[in-house]
Amino acid sequence: MKSLLCLFMVGSMFGPSVSTGSQRCIPLIETYADQYVWKTKVENGHTYIRKYNITKECWVGPWIQIN
Repeated sequence: MKSLLCLFMVGSMFGPSVSTGSQRCIPLIETYADQYVWKTKVENGHTYIRKYNITKECWVGPWIQIN
């Protein structure tokens, strides 16, 4: 009886072996830093770049001519 009780307690610690599918995915890593991308444009044959803050959805700095 004692061994049966121990098996029940150990088995219940690990939970069910079948996934119900109702659980949603929770990200393990959450970033707190702003994320940036460089946007480009061509105007009158000149190429320009400008940094864009994806997190705050705003431009950072002026357009910079690269050629």
